[in-house]
Formats: sequence, C-alpha cells, structure tokens
Amino acid sequence: MPHIGAAQPPKASEDASEAKTTKPDTLKIGGVFEAIATAEVKYNTEHLKSFVITRLVPHGTTVKKGQNVVWFDSEHLDKELRQAETDLRLSKLSLDDDEFGYKQFLETQRLEREAAERRKRKAQQDYDNFVKVDRQRQLKTAEFNLKSSTASLANAMEELKQLEQMYKEDDLTEESEEIVLKRASAANRS
Repeated sequence: MPHIGAAQPPKASEDASEAKTTKPDTLKIGGVFEAIATAEVKYNTEHLKSFVITRLVPHGTTVKKGQNVVWFDSEHLDKELRQAETDLRLSKLSLDDDEFGYKQFLETQRLEREAAERRKRKAQQDYDNFVKVDRQRQLKTAEFNLKSSTASLANAMEELKQLEQMYKEDDLTEESEEIVLKRASAANRS
C-alpha cells in the first residue's frame, strides 16, 4: 500500500507526460492548528464620535497582510470627511484671496511710495529753483517796482507841489486846467 500524501511512481505502461500531471493523494488530519505568530487588532477611535461595526472576519480565519478584518458604518465619518474637505477648499480659497489682497496692498504701497518720492523730488526741485533763480528774480522785480513806485511818487509829489503853488498864486489858466484834468483822468484810468 502506498503512503498517503506521497506520490506513487508511474506505472511502466503510463506515458511520461501522464506522470507529470498526476497529483499526490491529499492527506486529511483532524485537529486544531495554532498559528506561529499572532497579532492583536487594536483600534484608536479617540477622534471618532460614533463607532458601529457592520461586519467582522470570523474567528480563526486566515488573513493576509493589508486585508480588512473589520468593517464599520462610516456614513457619519464620510459626511465629516466631505465637510472637512469642503472646509479645506474654502480655506484654500480664502488663503488665496488673502494672499492676493496682501500682494495688492504691497503693490499699492510701492506705487504710493514712488508717487511720494516723485512729489518730494518735485518739491526739492521747486525749492532749489526758487533759491537759485526765482528768489533773485523776484527780489530784482521787487526792487525795480520799488524804484518805479518811488519815482512815480516823486513825480506825483512834484506835481502836487506845482499845483498847490499854482492855486496859491491863482495862476491857473485854461491851459494849466486842461493839464490838471488830463492828469486826473489818466490817474482815474490806471
């Protein structure tokens, strides 16, 4: 009798190709096997509010690395996740908006600073121009106006003296009255 679980040698009449396809008999043994290594399944659910198990792998089932052993009702968690993703997208949009506003603020400040610098340069140029050119011209103009006004005053005073003398001497003639009227009308026009 052949050993159970061992392959029997092929019979002489069987073809060599048939020998390759024959399988050994299966050996069945009753009893309980223990795993060489066991792992305890732990879960960290501090961040979860509700935790409902919907399905478990039966005790003693062989599992492979990465295979699910517990399934939970995740509808509430899915809603929280979708809300968190929406909040994240909104936060990113808000961040982008704030960054744009900040860049716009910096650009506005730069433009205003440049405008202030231009105004300062213009004011400095106006001041330098006044000190170097306009001040002297204005002083000369004022001096000329003073001389001109002084001369006009001297002329007017001289005319006044002459008129007063003519009135005192009663030496007014028609010709001198015409001169007085012309001067008075010329003075009224200016």
